[in-house]
Amino acid sequence: MDYFISIFSAAPALEVYILMFLLLLACGMGLPLPEDITLISAGYIAYLGTIDPLIATVIGLFGVLIGDSFIYFLGYKFGMRIFTVPVLRRLFTQRRIKKAQNLLARHDNKFLFVTRFLAGLRAPIFFTCGSLGVPFRKFLFWDGLAAMVSVPLLIFAAFWGGSYIDGVVKMVKKVEYGILIVAMLLISFFVIRYYYYKKKNGNSGNVDKIADPNDKCCETN
Repeated sequence: MDYFISIFSAAPALEVYILMFLLLLACGMGLPLPEDITLISAGYIAYLGTIDPLIATVIGLFGVLIGDSFIYFLGYKFGMRIFTVPVLRRLFTQRRIKKAQNLLARHDNKFLFVTRFLAGLRAPIFFTCGSLGVPFRKFLFWDGLAAMVSVPLLIFAAFWGGSYIDGVVKMVKKVEYGILIVAMLLISFFVIRYYYYKKKNGNSGNVDKIADPNDKCCETN
């Protein structure tokens, strides 16, 4: 994070906004750059008085959502043909795409929201949304809803806690781990509930079939 802060600190406000936007755009496109650290660094620079935290938040939202949308449309256009493009094949592995497909098939809206907090799976899941034909308005709604939580949270946490920025970074990591644990617990709950009701309804159907008075096998002479 010190590297990002040193770059931002040496630039005037306009250049910080532009650099912040480009970094977030690159993060959204799947490049291995730390999105969270970019936002925290911007919040710290706002604490130093170089930039405005509200403007940084708006730019952060645009950068994040445009980058995410780029990945979505990449999946919409290429689908599984992406594995024929060497550069893109390195960013989107078949294992990650398959995992994303399974999660989306089971949890849909809930997982679209949670994805914003799962750094390692964002790009593969957004790509999968496009390749599976998830409506863009639906994708943008849930991704935007999550971004309106995560982006201001990270920027203002650093802005308000700039005097102990290292503690803020540790706190953010703990919060992210907590969100991940809660998300996994919720997903596990819905999976168990789904299979429980599926099994229950299946057994109920069998009982109904046996007890059906119209069934010929139950007729008496």
